[in-house]
Amino acid sequence: LPTRTSMARETLPEHVAGGGIALFQLAAAAMLIFSAPFAGWSIERLGIPMTYLLAVTGPFTIIALSYLLPKTLAADPEASSTSVVANIRDGLRVMREQPAVRWTVFLTWASTAAGISVMGIIVAAWVSDVLKLDAAGWGTMALFWGLGSLISSVFMTVQGFRRHRGLTFL
Repeated sequence: LPTRTSMARETLPEHVAGGGIALFQLAAAAMLIFSAPFAGWSIERLGIPMTYLLAVTGPFTIIALSYLLPKTLAADPEASSTSVVANIRDGLRVMREQPAVRWTVFLTWASTAAGISVMGIIVAAWVSDVLKLDAAGWGTMALFWGLGSLISSVFMTVQGFRRHRGLTFL
C-alpha cells in the first residue's frame, strides 16, 4: 500500500496531492466491496487455482498497459533519478525532523502489527471453525470490512485539510 500511495503522489502536482491521495485510498477501499464477495464466490464456484489465475490478471494488465500507454513525466521529474536507498534515507530524515510524520508512521505500524496476528493468522481458523463460514461467507464478512473502510475514507476525505487531524486519525 505505501508503494501504491507513493506512485499516486508522484503523478500529482503539489496543490492537489492531498486530495488525490485521499481519492486513491477511497478507490482502494471501494474496490474491497466488490473484490471480497467476488473472491469468496470465485473460490466456491471456480476453485482456488482459477481464482489465483484471475487474481494475477490485474498486475499483468497493469504491466502491459505501462508499456503501451504514452509516457508522461512525474510531478517531480527529479525524483525519478533518485536511488531507492537515497529515497529511504530521505524518508528517515523526514521522520526524524517531523514529529507528526513520526507518530503517524509509528501508530500505523503499531496498529497493523497488533492486528496482523489476528487477521493474518488465526482469523482463518476462527472463520471456518467457529463461524462455520465457507469462502463465500468469508467474502461477505470481508465486504463489511470494506464498507467500514469506505465510510472512514469518505469521512477523512470530506474533512479536508483541517489542523489537528491527529485525534481524527486516532
